[in-house]
Amino acid sequence: MWTTNIHRDLVNYKISESITKESLTHRLIGIQLLNRLISAPMGREETEIALLIVMHLALSELNKEELDRMMRASPLPFDPPLPTNDFNVLARLRREPTHGPALVMLIRKMGAWENMKMPGLAPAVAMSVIGLDSLML
Repeated sequence: MWTTNIHRDLVNYKISESITKESLTHRLIGIQLLNRLISAPMGREETEIALLIVMHLALSELNKEELDRMMRASPLPFDPPLPTNDFNVLARLRREPTHGPALVMLIRKMGAWENMKMPGLAPAVAMSVIGLDSLML
């Protein structure tokens, strides 16, 4: 929910949904679940869930410079035919580098991409590690 609300804020050119108490509570719940997962031996499914959580935490930080520029820009006097594109939204996010080693560790634990059974996880992880400095697979 938290990452969806960040996406919604970026698409709508306003910061409101991602800073609600409910949204931040969902982020905290994700972190608590991650703590529980990594405190016990993890099988494939638990590793996939941990990987998904870390990936969302790593890629859901707001890029302050882009947000400041977005807030200074005058809104368009009309709704564009395509209200958003993923590259426009992704440009307003920044990668949190402290999560890189955790992503690498979890990817190594999964082994080959084919071991990721959660639908869409392997391509999402592949996109999330592009340009990751600490990636030494």
